[in-house]
Amino acid sequence: MFKVLAYILLSCAVHAWLWLSLSLPAVSASATQARVAPIALHVPSMQAALTVQESQAPAKPVSPASPATAKVQPKPVVKPAPAAPKAAEPKLKTAERQERVNHAAAPRSVAQSTQPITTHRAGRAPTAAALNSAAAETSTPATPIEVLSQQPRFKHQPKPPVYPASAKRKNQQGQVLVEVRLTAQGQQQELRIIQSSGVSSLDQAALNAVRGWQFLPELRQGLRVASRVQVPVNFTLNHRR
Repeated sequence: MFKVLAYILLSCAVHAWLWLSLSLPAVSASATQARVAPIALHVPSMQAALTVQESQAPAKPVSPASPATAKVQPKPVVKPAPAAPKAAEPKLKTAERQERVNHAAAPRSVAQSTQPITTHRAGRAPTAAALNSAAAETSTPATPIEVLSQQPRFKHQPKPPVYPASAKRKNQQGQVLVEVRLTAQGQQQELRIIQSSGVSSLDQAALNAVRGWQFLPELRQGLRVASRVQVPVNFTLNHRR
């Protein structure tokens, strides 16, 4: 019983499969034809576009060919160039003439160059005048040399110095050696202390005293000469000079 049912089911399945297999090819064929049709229509348009682009692409390099020929136009070389050496020949001739003129003018320049030499020689005259002035200066008598007087001479008896009161109170004593520069007329020029007493008040009193003294000029061979005189000034409480 079961076998019969299985056989029936199997036969039904086979028949159904056969029916489906027969019916499906027809439908698929029609569908494929319907779908393929538009693809065939689009292909020619793409080919046409490609052909148009390909036809237009090579047209671009053709245009620059014309300016290339226009640019390469070398200017014709001027043939009158050989006339240049002819023009150079007069220049050479003029240069030779100038050289000849320079050579001819050279002696004149030499003659002119000799003229400043005479002017330089004439310019040496002031130097001779300067030498004469120098000789005149040397001929003037030189200033007399000061001599050291061994013993001063006075016009009047010199006044003794004033003993400072502060030195008296302190019982300060000492000797001051003063040098006096005298002119040929016996006038004082300069005073200075050669040897100090060690007390500033005594030194100042000595200078004040010598400044008021009057000297006689120094005589050498009967002539008055400038001299230097050294005068000692003593300060003592028992005896003052």
